[in-house]
Amino acid sequence: VAAKAARMGCIAVPMPEARSDPRWALADVVVESLADVDDACLDALSAG
Repeated sequence: VAAKAARMGCIAVPMPEARSDPRWALADVVVESLADVDDACLDALSAG
């Protein structure tokens, strides 16, 4: 929420037990692991 309020892009990496939390929908990209962050994720941030 803070990143979006600051008009920043946001990649969320929630813990497995918290993945179903609807607040993650605020993130531009949600991944299961930092290893999943790739060029497509970064492109989604810039498309914003």
